Amino acid sequence: MENKELQEVVDAITDAILAMEQRINKRFDTVEDRLEAIEDEINGISLDVDIIEAKTKKHDFDIKRIKSAM
Repeated sequence: MENKELQEVVDAITDAILAMEQRINKRFDTVEDRLEAIEDEINGISLDVDIIEAKTKKHDFDIKRIKSAM
């Protein structure tokens, strides 16, 4: 092979590797976006659970206070 032919082969391989890297990066970005959305949803659910627990504890406290007042 001549240097020009060898350079063309190297360029073609380099282009293929770069294209593959871009596809992989897009897939990772998609996965990362999905994981972030799931994380946001879990955080929202966790906040809801915390609110419910706080309300339950307040109700339990109110019930105990009413029982002791009787």
